[in-house]
Amino acid sequence: MNVEQQNERFWLAYDMMQAGNYASARLIFEEIQIFNNDAKCQLAYLCQMGLGGDQDYDQAISLYKAVVDHGRVDAAYDLATLYLRLDKTKESIPYFEVASKKGDCSASYWLSEIYSGYNGFQKKNEKSSYFLELAEKQGHLIAKKILLNSQLRNSDSFLMKVKYTIKIFLLKAKIFKVLIKDHESKIVE
Repeated sequence: MNVEQQNERFWLAYDMMQAGNYASARLIFEEIQIFNNDAKCQLAYLCQMGLGGDQDYDQAISLYKAVVDHGRVDAAYDLATLYLRLDKTKESIPYFEVASKKGDCSASYWLSEIYSGYNGFQKKNEKSSYFLELAEKQGHLIAKKILLNSQLRNSDSFLMKVKYTIKIFLLKAKIFKVLIKDHESKIVE
């Protein structure tokens, strides 16, 4: 199968998946995943969710790992979150770190949560603070809100408290706009 045929098969399967025909999509992704990392990612997701066939976490993990080995940062994040869902926090860390190093703000935020003692993980405050600040620098809105709340609590000056309160209010408005936009896009779909 040449690259053009692989791409045609991929988009056919992707359209099927979007239409809810998971079983047919899964068959095609299984056929072309040998040649195509995008197909591997989609197949991993279908296996993880049990769409179009049995739910198979082991296969999903294996597929995600294979794609991460080829440099796919989104697959590293997906694998890390799968490990979290399976209560395998320690196993999630290296994959969140890969995604964080590539600029994924959500990965950085999750690392800050893990090092804050998430799911009983040993607290490491210095690492937690580092990743929270990194997530904020990378654009994570909740990390920014947490840091602003911390600055508000630690401020002795009335004017600084007012400044941080206004910043928090404006940030909440921004978060609300993002949520509304996301909700509206789901209605359109």
